[in-house]
Order: sequence, then structure tokens, then C-alpha cells
Amino acid sequence: MIWPGWNPCSCAAAATASISCSEQLEKSGTFARNASCAIAALFQERSTVGAPLADPQRCRGVHCSADERHDVTDATDERALFMHNRRGLGCRLGGTMALFLSLYLGHLMADYALQPGALVRAKRESLQGLLLHVGLIGAATALVLWNDVVVQWPLVVMAMGAHFVIEKLTIAARIGTPTRGLFVFLFDQSLHVLSIGLLVWIAGAWTVGGDARLFWMTVSEPTLMAVDGLVTVTLLGSILVFEAAGAFVGDPSHDTTILEWDLPRVLGMAERGVALALAIYAPAAFPGATVALVAAIGLVMPFVPRFAYTATRKDSRERERLLVEGATGLALCVLAYSAYVMVVTVSGA
Repeated sequence: MIWPGWNPCSCAAAATASISCSEQLEKSGTFARNASCAIAALFQERSTVGAPLADPQRCRGVHCSADERHDVTDATDERALFMHNRRGLGCRLGGTMALFLSLYLGHLMADYALQPGALVRAKRESLQGLLLHVGLIGAATALVLWNDVVVQWPLVVMAMGAHFVIEKLTIAARIGTPTRGLFVFLFDQSLHVLSIGLLVWIAGAWTVGGDARLFWMTVSEPTLMAVDGLVTVTLLGSILVFEAAGAFVGDPSHDTTILEWDLPRVLGMAERGVALALAIYAPAAFPGATVALVAAIGLVMPFVPRFAYTATRKDSRERERLLVEGATGLALCVLAYSAYVMVVTVSGA
């Protein structure tokens, strides 16, 4: 369903020249200028004293309802109509939470699933490699937002631009910082999460509880969070565990610039992925048990073989490395599960 009124004239003109938004809405119908409309409306709203007049309870779910479109089109308060029109960019994805999770998944896909070691080296050494990586960011984000990419293409472009800037900062930090591993990794990921939050804020999405987009499918927000969590603990987690071992243990293998796809890495990914999957889905198999207890057992159980194996090692350095890797992986799984619980709670699923 196409949301009316995306022509920037309906936003900018109404804000500056007292042109009727209703008249502009009737004439508009293109999505080609979403970015101009959203940004123009954004700055107009931020510069206006007083609370927005648009009802914050409007526009819940993937698509705006017929009543909602009727309410907006027939609105007599031009500023209320103007403010609500700006929020359309986030409306079709169900709001802030769904949009954030979708953009975050695009980041995970391009930064981990679609970034082999050769590309990591290339982006650090040449502009062409960096541009290729940024292009993959755009492709992955567009793929995640597939059904709405015609509407959401400004966010794809802005995500690419933000990623380019962050990668330049991270490369500079890696060159100029003695602690190149864990600090730079956390610095890089924090900037990416903040940039995604900024994009959602610019988009003007604010509701929760609506369905989300996952490629060509419509899913619930908890489902999308589960996918994000599993990708985080498996792919992102392997880099985090590696950097943590290098920072706290001084693992000699950490001198390797790029983490290899070896058996320990694959086993660690399986360990963390199974732990989070059990925490999320095992409680449904035990309806009479306490959810928190079943989830806790599910989180810890996959790490038991690691800790048992660690106890048999005679080399203290190896034991310390295994413990740091296991503790880091478990902590990441607990964090991902906590985020999943928060999404379930807030979305009311």
C-alpha cells in the first residue's frame, strides 16, 4: 500500500509558504524524494518550540490503516498533518524497534557474513577495497529491506555513507592506537550501533509492536531479534572472543592479522549459537517449568564441554585462554538473550 504525500513539496512548502498540505498530498504519489521530505520535515520539527501535535499512537504495524490515512488526509491542523507525514518513513516497517533490527542485520551481514579476510585486508589498504565493502553494506541493507526498499532507499544510501565514515575512523584508530585489537573492535561496533540509531531517529519511526521485514518475509519483532542475536553471537562473537583472548591473555596466535576459519572458530560459533537457541526456544518445550531457569540451563549447557576440557589442560596459558574465550562467549550470549527478552516484553509478543 503506497503512503500518500511523500513529495517534498508537501513537507517543505507547507512549512515555509503556507501551502495546504492537503492539496499537496492529493497531487503527490512518488517515493523518489523520500530523503528530501524526511530531512526537511525533521529539521522543521526540531526547530519548532513545543510538542508535536501528531498523535503518538497512530501508525502502528507494517502498513498504515485506511482509517489512519483518512485521518491524516482530512486533518485540519496543517502542522499535525506535516508532523505525521514525516513519520511515514518509519511507519511501513512497524517503527523504531523493527527498523533498528533490520538495519542492524544488514550491518551484520555485510561486516561478517560477506566480508572474507581478503576484503578486510583490501579495505584497510586501498580505497577500492573500502568502496567495495561499503557497496556490500548497501546491498545487504537493501536485501533485508527487500519488500520496502523502494520506500526505504534513502536509509540504504545513508547507511552506506555512515559506514564509510566509520570505517575511515576505525582504520585511523587501528594505525594510531597501540591497543589495536579489542579497543578498536569495540570502538568500531559502538559507532555502527550509534549510527544505526541515528538513522532510525532521522527516519522518524517511533512505534513498537508492529511486524518487521526480513528479506521478502513479514515477521514479528522477536523473530527478527532472534535472527539478529544468533548472527551476533556466532559471527560477531568469533571476532570478539578472538580479540578478548589477545587482550587478556596475550595469545601468541593473536599476532595473526586476520582470524582464520579453523576448527576452534567453527566450534566456538556452534557453542554460542546453540546456547542462545536453547535459551530462546527451549522454554517452549517445558511449559510447566520456570522460563528463566530453563533459559539459564540452555545458556550454560553448551559451554560445559569447554570448561571440562579446560580442566584437563596442563598449560596454564592455554587454560587461561580457553576460560577467557568461554567467559566472553557466555557473556555475549547472556547479553543477546537479555536483548531478546526486552524486545519480547516491549513488543507485547
